[in-house]
Formats: sequence, C-alpha cells, structure tokens
Amino acid sequence: MVGTRSIAPLIERAGAVGAKVVLVGDTKQLPEIDAGGLLRALETRHPIVTLNENRRQQVSWERDALKDFRSKRVEEAIGKMRDGGRLVVGENADVVRQSMVDEWWDHHRNGRDVLMMAHRNVDVDDLNRRARAHVGAAHRLHGQELVVDGRPFQIGDTVVCLRNDHPRKIRNGTIGEIVTINHDDRSVLIDTTEGLRRLRHDYIAEGWMRHGYAVTVHKAQGRTCDHGLLLASDGVHHEMAYVGISRGRLSNRLFGVTTNPDERDIELERHGHGRIDRDADPLRIVIDSMSTSAAKDLAVTQRPDHDAGFEIEL
Repeated sequence: MVGTRSIAPLIERAGAVGAKVVLVGDTKQLPEIDAGGLLRALETRHPIVTLNENRRQQVSWERDALKDFRSKRVEEAIGKMRDGGRLVVGENADVVRQSMVDEWWDHHRNGRDVLMMAHRNVDVDDLNRRARAHVGAAHRLHGQELVVDGRPFQIGDTVVCLRNDHPRKIRNGTIGEIVTINHDDRSVLIDTTEGLRRLRHDYIAEGWMRHGYAVTVHKAQGRTCDHGLLLASDGVHHEMAYVGISRGRLSNRLFGVTTNPDERDIELERHGHGRIDRDADPLRIVIDSMSTSAAKDLAVTQRPDHDAGFEIEL
C-alpha cells in the first residue's frame, strides 16, 4: 500500500549505497491510497517469488472460493459461499445489518475472535452503534461516559486508533479495550495485545479514536481473526472484497443488501421513463462491483509508447 512518492526516496538512497530493496505485498489486495502501481509493474516485468499455499482458511471449500475470487471468477466464488451458508442477502438494509451485528454478538459474547468490516465510514458507525447496544445491554460498559464528537465511550468499550503516535507506541489500526478514563484531562488508557497504551486528550479530541467493534476494510487489511463478517455494497471493488472475505480462519460471511424500487422509481416507470428490472438477481449489483478492479498502474504505463526505453531494474 506504499505509494510511489513515498518509496522513491528509499529506492534512490538504497541505489546510491548499493543496497537491495525487497518489496513484499499482494497485488490482489487493496491498492495504494496515493499514486502507485510499482509492485504490479514489477510483477508483470520480472520474475517474482510467490507464496501460493493458503494457510489461513481452515475450510477447504473456502480456500477454493478465495482462489476463484483471486482469479476474478466472482460468481463462482459467491456461489460457493452461498452453498456453504456464508451468504446473507435481504431487501431491508436495517434487517440485514442487524442480522450481521447479532451474529457478531453471538461470537463475541462466547469469547470468539470476530471482526465486522464495511466499506464506508457511515456503515462502520452504524454497525458500531448496534454492536455497542448489545455490549451495553449485557452490562459490560461501566462508569461515566466520555463523549467525543457525539460518540459515547465508557470503560469496557472496544476502540480503534486511526493515526500513528509513535512516541506512545500507538499505530494506525491499533485496537484495544478501554480500562480507564481520566475525565479531568480527557485521556484514555486502553488494553491492547501489545500492552497498555494511553491516548492523550489531544489525540482523542482530534477524532483519532473511534469504536472498534466494526472497522473499514482498509483498517482490516493485515489482520487475521477467527470469524470475518463483511457488509457488501456497490462501492466494494474487487481488491476490497478479497480482503474483506479472507480475514477469518474459521469462517467468512458476506452480508449483501438489495433495495426495492422506491416510489419515485415506480412513478417514473409508470410514465414511461425507465423500467424497473424486478427479475434482476438480487446480488447482481454487488457482484458487478466486486468484479471491478481498482488496482493502479505506474504513470509511465499509461502512455501508448510506455515500452519504448522503459525498464524497471531490480
């Protein structure tokens, strides 16, 4: 996910002293946020070392489904998920989201490692609100609330950090449970897998702490859990979907929402402006979206004559 502008100085410095730069990644996963495409360009121009064996997923048919997905055989992959009972589809977004959160809660309250993912922050916020309602009803939240940008936090809440704070060993994506809230200086102490970490008031005030019951797919990349739950939408492209349905060791479930035509669509159809396809496959929009790649190319490869005089050296 490192952009070319960020990695260029490193490669230049390494070349100047005769050092080697080894790039490790997966071009089938989320692309760079900034201008990118270097790893993908190297993959097409030079021999590469590839790890082909899937050691994460424990179920054989799920490994087969992910292999289909990597090869852009999206319909075949979705078919395997449907046959394996890992696909949930509905026409009511509220019902589907609640079904997803209820499944998360069943795993969570029984001590299983589970993660909810979505593409958009607004969906993540909604899933977090629903999840927190379960946690609160089970009396797992304690003490006075600390309200930040309209979001309430209590001891027992799971939170995710959204920005690096290297002096305090906080990384973008760090997840922990709140164990102490200092209401005087509005700081928070969280328990993470790497130990206790304190989030200062300025870090929190700037909005870098959010609820962490659900996260964006970008935050989930690199993580492994036992059970992964992905909320699908028409904004989930191929690479994002691949990351979202491959986080879980034991199971990965896809939740898709379809919508009935609203009154405006029906009225337009009545007057001959457009036609509602009532027989369309409910997952067609999501499948089409997940079949669309967002992978990036180097700028030089966009030129029709990019092969002339262009070479990437290892």
